[in-house]
Amino acid sequence: MVIPMEKIELKTMHSFRRAKSDIIDLQSKVIELGVAQKRLLTKIANMDNEHERVLRELALVKLQKRVAERKAKSVSKATAKRTMYIASKEGKKFHKKNCPYAQNIKPKLSIKFKSKTRPLNLGLKPCNCVKN
Repeated sequence: MVIPMEKIELKTMHSFRRAKSDIIDLQSKVIELGVAQKRLLTKIANMDNEHERVLRELALVKLQKRVAERKAKSVSKATAKRTMYIASKEGKKFHKKNCPYAQNIKPKLSIKFKSKTRPLNLGLKPCNCVKN
């Protein structure tokens, strides 16, 4: 069976039209992918910037924490040097800070004084360590 030349031409033209349509569809999909890729790259760049900002803030917080710890240590050392006398909230005597009796007082129950006058005014009696 011989197919007439016109039918072959028509089928060929139809095949080329379908191929052209497929190529156009693929081109539009490639363009859509390019746009999506640009959006993703922008989001990644924004996330990188945000990551850098968070790292800077974290470093600043760590630095502030170290500074605060140093201040706390220096304040506690200064307070320790100034605090010369300790008494128990429940006791009747006050002691020097290095007295064995003073070291047995729990921190929650202790009162600290810078001089002898305040505990004496409160009616506390000096321990032997204060008298000596």
